[in-house]
Amino acid sequence: RKVVMRYQNRNCICCQSDQLETLYIISDVQIILHETSASLDVTVQICCQCGMVILNPIAEDAVYELYYRNSLRVTAENEGASRKEKRQEQHEFCRSWIANYDRGGRVYDIGAHDGSLLSFFKADEWQVDGCDLSVTGHAYALDNYGIPLDLSDFMQGNQPENSFDVVTIFQVLEHIIDPNPLLRKVRRMLKDAGVFILEIPNLDHPSVHNLANYFNFEHVNYFETGSITNLLATAGFSVINSSICLRNKALRVITTKA
Repeated sequence: RKVVMRYQNRNCICCQSDQLETLYIISDVQIILHETSASLDVTVQICCQCGMVILNPIAEDAVYELYYRNSLRVTAENEGASRKEKRQEQHEFCRSWIANYDRGGRVYDIGAHDGSLLSFFKADEWQVDGCDLSVTGHAYALDNYGIPLDLSDFMQGNQPENSFDVVTIFQVLEHIIDPNPLLRKVRRMLKDAGVFILEIPNLDHPSVHNLANYFNFEHVNYFETGSITNLLATAGFSVINSSICLRNKALRVITTKA
């Protein structure tokens, strides 16, 4: 059974301009929504004011919520050692940018998936918190690491303000329809000397050669160094370092409160 797709328009997420120009259209993309399916067009646009690249229009919020709640599955079989190794590398990267790491602290991971990144912090006696929409990810984190993730949207949580030494968000921001409220909330959560660490797909270094495979329904925002710096600045962050991950060509950004 197919559902009729409804779309919503949006402005640039960086400068809020409505002056957008279409770069690329992928027609008739098929997605699975629980027991139904849907077909939609993926339209890639660039902001004429600041150069930010986004999908616009996009499906309604309810479509994305249904899609993610029914598509995120975590099992020992489909994750295994390779994901653990990736999370270990991400942890080592984070550790290299955290002053006085060995003294411990408190970390929050947005989109924590199966809790494997947090497990490395926990092993070093950090206090760990995080959230994810995946029911199986939540169960995996609790059963394997003893980490009770928040099974909810980050914006619906009651995370305390000025309480975290580190907030991480790996491969999530590209999925967020409007990341501005999220970034402002992160800033409130961080201590004054706290660090916000991001990893996002890098538009300057696409992971595939075929753009039809790079632009997709799930990723509604496409960042490069300039656009992510601009977005973070509007939320009150200063970028202190950006680099490219050799493993997947993703962009990694280290920020503090401005």
